Amino acid sequence: MRKKILKEQKGFAGSDALISVLIITLFAGLIATISYNIYLSNTSVKRMSKATGYIVDMFEYIDKTYYDEVTKDNLKKYFNDKYNEEAKMIDDGEDANSPYTATLEVTKYNETEGNQDKKDLVKEIKMTVKYKLGSKEQKIEMSTVKTKETNVYEY
Repeated sequence: MRKKILKEQKGFAGSDALISVLIITLFAGLIATISYNIYLSNTSVKRMSKATGYIVDMFEYIDKTYYDEVTKDNLKKYFNDKYNEEAKMIDDGEDANSPYTATLEVTKYNETEGNQDKKDLVKEIKMTVKYKLGSKEQKIEMSTVKTKETNVYEY
């Protein structure tokens, strides 16, 4: 009797094949999703690093530049000349066809509310870099302060 039962089972049934295909499909979708999320994370880190590099480069340039030459127009010219097509500095409301767009605000401390009676010795520079990651727009914003150089001669 036992020999007859073993001889009657011939391979996989249709339900076994269907279950195995469903399990393979489930894991393939899971692996694809995990791979895509890893790709987005890596891309995000790379783009954020590049955007931060633009800001750091601009702040280093500001540190080397004389106080009176730190104007929005001069900084915009420096940035656009240096980075040509890979990044573009724009004014608010402008549209640029570039992977990275930067905006810049230069504010004199003595022009802020409550400080109009002070000397022109400090400027605050705020830079924002925007870029797209997938369908979302990301932005990084940093600011620095530039102080006026003073020449003191002792005899």
